[in-house]
Formats: sequence, C-alpha cells, structure tokens
Amino acid sequence: MKHLSWLKHLTFLVLIAVAAAGCSDGNDNHPATLSSISVTPSNPSVPLGGSQQFTATGTYSNGQVQDLTASVAWASSRPDIATISSSGLAAGASLGDTTITAGSGIVAGSTTLTVIAPTLASITVTPANPQIALGDNQRFTAAGTLTDGSTQDVTTTVTWSSSDVDVLLLNNSAGRYGMANTRGPGPVTVTATSGNISGTTSASVVRRTPRFLYATRVGSSDVAGYDVDPTTGALVQISGSPFPTTTGSTSIAVSRDHRFAYTADFDRDQISAFAIDPYGALAPVPGTPFAGPDGVLSLVAHPTADFLYASGQGGEVMVLAINPLTGALESVGSIAIGNAPQYSAITSDGTFFYQTISAAAQIAGFKVLPVGALIPVPNSPVSTAVFPRTIAIDPGGRFLYVTISSSYAGPSNSVFAYSINALDGSLTAIPGSPFTAGENPVSAAVDASGRFLFVANSANSANGNSVSAFSIDYSTGALTAVPGSPFATAPFPAPVATDPSGQFVYVGTDSDGIMAFSMDQTTGSLTPIDGGPYPGGTVWSIVVIP
Repeated sequence: MKHLSWLKHLTFLVLIAVAAAGCSDGNDNHPATLSSISVTPSNPSVPLGGSQQFTATGTYSNGQVQDLTASVAWASSRPDIATISSSGLAAGASLGDTTITAGSGIVAGSTTLTVIAPTLASITVTPANPQIALGDNQRFTAAGTLTDGSTQDVTTTVTWSSSDVDVLLLNNSAGRYGMANTRGPGPVTVTATSGNISGTTSASVVRRTPRFLYATRVGSSDVAGYDVDPTTGALVQISGSPFPTTTGSTSIAVSRDHRFAYTADFDRDQISAFAIDPYGALAPVPGTPFAGPDGVLSLVAHPTADFLYASGQGGEVMVLAINPLTGALESVGSIAIGNAPQYSAITSDGTFFYQTISAAAQIAGFKVLPVGALIPVPNSPVSTAVFPRTIAIDPGGRFLYVTISSSYAGPSNSVFAYSINALDGSLTAIPGSPFTAGENPVSAAVDASGRFLFVANSANSANGNSVSAFSIDYSTGALTAVPGSPFATAPFPAPVATDPSGQFVYVGTDSDGIMAFSMDQTTGSLTPIDGGPYPGGTVWSIVVIP
C-alpha cells in the first residue's frame, strides 16, 4: 500500500511539470507574456462620415502573435474627430487627426487616424425610368450622396454613358452634360460614373405616330392636307382638303402644341392662321390674315414656347406671339438681319435661331430670349458660299447644315456643315465641309433619330432631280453618302421633310405633287412607297406632325 501511494505522488509531480512547461517561454520556464501591440492599418485616412476598421495584433515573449482586436481596450484621443467602438471600428466625426490606441494591461499600441473631407458614396440618376419620344432629348441629372450624408449635384463631373448608343446617345461636353439624344426605339440603361462609384436608371425610346401632312403649293391659295398611314407612310387626302387660305401660301409652320398652322404669303406680306381639328381639317383663325414682314418667306415656330418667327426678303425677322387659346398672332418685335434672307431654323430646345442671308452669303445666329426676342451669338454671321438657302438642324441641336443652291454665281452641289456651341450658339465649320450633294441642293431635313440628312437636288443633271442621303457621324457631324444615294425623284424636287416617327421621307416636286419614301433605319436608303406620287401640284413647303 505504501508503494502504491508513492507512485501516485510521482504521477502528480509529472503532471505539474508538464503544465508548467506549457506556459513557459521555452527558455527560462516562465509563462509567455504580452510584449507589444501593433495597430493596423498604419496612419490611415477616412472621409468624414466614413468608417475604418482597425486590427490589434499582440506579440508575446515567446515570439507568438495573436489577434487581440476583440479583447483590447480601444480609445480615441479626440472623440470629437473620430469615435471608436469596442470592436475597433472608427467613425469620422470632424476633420482632423486623432490617435487610436489599443491597450491590454500596461501594453498598448497606437496609430494616427486622419479624417478628411467627405467623399462620394453613391450616385442617383434622375429622372427614373423615363419614356422618351424619338426626336426628343432628355436631360439626366446626377445627385451624389457623400460619406457624411450630404448631397450635391455631380451632373457635370460624372461620365455619362449609354448601354446602347443606337437607342440613346449621352453627352459629356460643356453645356450638354447628361443630355441624351434619341437615336432609335428600344430599352436602354443610362449610367453616371465617377471613379468606382456609379448610378443607373432605365429608359425607353418610343416612336411618335405620324398623323397629318400639310403642303403649300405655288400658284394656289390653299393648303393640301393628308392623313399619314403610320404603318406604310401612304397619304390620303383629309376630308375638305385643299383648305383655302385668305391670301396665298408659301412656307408653312405648326405651333408647338400642333393645334395651329401658319402659312406665309410672299406677295402680300401676310400670314394666314388655321386651327387644326382632331381630324386634321383646317379652319381659319379669327382675325386672319395677320401682317408679316416685307416679302415674308420663311416661318418657324418655337418648339417649346408660343412664338412664331417670320423672315422677310426685306431683311427683317419678325417675332410674333401666338395666342395659345385662339392661335391669333401679335407682333412683339423684330430684328434686322441683312438683305434677302431666305430660310431659317431653330434648335429643338428653342435656344438658338439661325437664318440664311443669301445676298451676303452668310448664316446669322441668334440666342432666343425667354420673351422671344433675338440677340446675335458670338462670331455671327459666318460666311458660306453664294447662295445659302435652307437650314437643317439635327434633333440634338449639335449640328447645322445649310444647302447652297445654284445662282448667278454658277451651279452648286455644296452642303455646308457646322457644329453648334451648346453654351453660346456660335458655329464652327465641321472638318470636311462643304460636302457634295447633287446639283442645285435647295432644301434639307434631318430624320427624327438624328442619324441621316436628306437633301433635295432640283436640277436636270446627272445627280439632279433626286434626293441625296447622308449618314451623320454622331461625334463630329461629318456626312457620308448613303449607299445608293442619290435617289431619283420627279423633276425639280423642292421641299424635303421627314416624319416624326423616323420612318418616312416626303419630297415635294414641281409637277408630280408629293413623292413618299420609306427609310431604312439602319442604312438611310430610300424606297418609293406604293401609291405615290400623291397629287398636289407644284409643292412649295411640307410639314408632317404627330
């Protein structure tokens, strides 16, 4: 029994020795102790309102390391600058430096945390999920939420992009940041990006439905009206057409809300006004005709406000206010522009107005004020060749094209092209301009997608009696002839117009009335529509409305 008791005592001593060895530092048989604490990351910065997770790593006397983040005591020397939680998560409260300390007993480690200005945390794009009509433009804005919870407008500092540039084209240039130009129907995602932060929204582009076509005719005191088949583009005369005018009729314009139509009488210096009923019939507005400028030739309606601009051969552009209830006109001013102005055009947002001045071989540009008045843009007028006639502007308001018709100076086949400065409306010649159309280009029109330009060539020559079609480079505005261009028409085409759905092109001729074409929306090539041409006499001007 005594021998067994001694064996138990020996076993107990061995167990104590083993336990002591496990807690020693391996050298002097003493327990390992905490030697130091390292705090990481070292000397970081965090934006105001942002957070930073710290880690505390302990090193022991035996060389071992251990994560102590959850067991140390965390402290910030300046809680007003940054607070820190028991788990080592620091939050920036104000700008400045603070010392972050992790301690265990008498051992501690520290680093410096710098709280900097707030940075971008997220981006919200508005409007959300818009539906946009082809031919319209949509301005998107970007609101940035910063790390401190504040917000700011970052529209001009983000980079805008589109998931499909054949549906929407997003702009990243001065004056056009966030502006989306429609290019074709379909769904698309709009993205605003800054660094590694981005925001998105969905959008869709839909076609308008063309409803009515109106044409003025040389030698006829009336306006021909047609229903447009939205599927085929074919024309059927509206009941009661042609509609008599109180004077003659040359050019035609339609108010922004498509409720009123206006025609110009060059010989009598007058403007006739009509109300458009739901079926397309025209009825004279009380008080019609209204006085216009001397030799009134061109009419252009403001696209977003109730103004009509009438250009007269006497060298004046008259500004007329449209009564939104009755359609009646009232002159509210005029501006002298030089001898023998021809035709004019206005950007789709109503910001800038341009006028050809044939006698001086110039284009005059004007900024449109909210009251409708015109003031010259910088570097206006710009010189072209003799004889500038009509102007076409793409729906995005980025590019301007002017036809140079044949004149006493000789034959012409030139189309001059300019880029429009979004900030001040000044014009800059596009590289490669002028571009070559057929002989005697007398009118031009850009389709609703802004992808194609069509030019009517009114001459009995190899490339005359035709429509030249060009694709428009979306970046530069340069023109490239569409395969198969020019496309034949009846003799002496004059006006050319595109429809609001971006599918059809209409050409008025000297003898065969109106020719209609379907447009290939990929290539821009034209195919005559069955049933045409549509009788109308000698057509002077055409407009198609939804």
